[in-house]
Amino acid sequence: MRSCASSILSLSLYLASILLLFNGLNQGHAAESELEATITRFYGDVKLLRQPAKTRTGPSPHVEQGGLFYSVQDARLGVRLKAGEWIQTGKVGRVKLVYPSGNQVTITRNTKYRILQDESGRKSSIMDLLFGNIRVLIAPEKDAKPVEARSRTIVLGVRGTEFYLSSSSPTGGPEVSVIRGKVEVTIRNQQAPVQPEPTTLAAGYTLSVRTPPASEGKEPASQQPVEPLQIVRTSKTQLSDLHQLSKLPKPDLKTADLPSSALQTIAGLEERASAAVRKDLKVHEPKLFEKLKTMDPKLLNDADRLQEISVRDSYRKAPDRKPAADPVKPKASELEQDDQDIYDRYLDK
Repeated sequence: MRSCASSILSLSLYLASILLLFNGLNQGHAAESELEATITRFYGDVKLLRQPAKTRTGPSPHVEQGGLFYSVQDARLGVRLKAGEWIQTGKVGRVKLVYPSGNQVTITRNTKYRILQDESGRKSSIMDLLFGNIRVLIAPEKDAKPVEARSRTIVLGVRGTEFYLSSSSPTGGPEVSVIRGKVEVTIRNQQAPVQPEPTTLAAGYTLSVRTPPASEGKEPASQQPVEPLQIVRTSKTQLSDLHQLSKLPKPDLKTADLPSSALQTIAGLEERASAAVRKDLKVHEPKLFEKLKTMDPKLLNDADRLQEISVRDSYRKAPDRKPAADPVKPKASELEQDDQDIYDRYLDK
């Protein structure tokens, strides 16, 4: 009996160890796949810098950057970008990336962007904007690790929100506008002995970093001391510009020269992107979300229309003046308030 029980116990422990190993591999694969994004839409001149390595790898031509060689390829629908690979748009280029979770990044013209893995493990991923503009939607998830977005001297901590990040602005430094939710903004000042505390930026506001222009013979702007921040209400002009710059036509998948498996992948990711927008609206704009549920059922499955309605109502409440010409300084209480009442005007109609 003891021998039989011992054998059963040994077998149970063996099976448990196999199950733990299998689950660990699955979790590792899931974490790795979330660092990969698929091109579901693109327009114009879009290049991919792929397969970074110390030697030339992959098809020619190659470009060297930061001590690594990249294979330069044209963008194609269904291509999956991995962590560390760059995507670069030209003067009229735009592209939409969707992650397996439904999180999405729209890359506008004249932009260079990549996603990185956080080696510390504290963040799910790092969005690295070298130059240009991106519009990002991160769906709110309970107990999810934050996403970090950065450009030059600015670092954003994101858990669930939609925002627009620019590497430069009229004030000289990077700029972020929050469309829904909130982000924590930290300024990286390498010249300061103590780094500044994060600033919470609420929906409807834009934060710009004022930096002096680089002068000949001096350190570049990214290394110069960072001047005070400017926080203003996002203007109608800004909202209109960021929305128009990040709009992309849907591809006609019926005529696309792609394998059926790739077409199914793209369609599935677009559905997840719509689900992510719905989740974001449900959390940050519950009244608007409930009203939308009573309208055309197809509306809830169209991420473009959902985002357009949200931005349109924000536009109605935004100030007319351009912040650079006549700043509208927010009160501290406004920055901390819950923004669920933003859409009362729309809902009352």
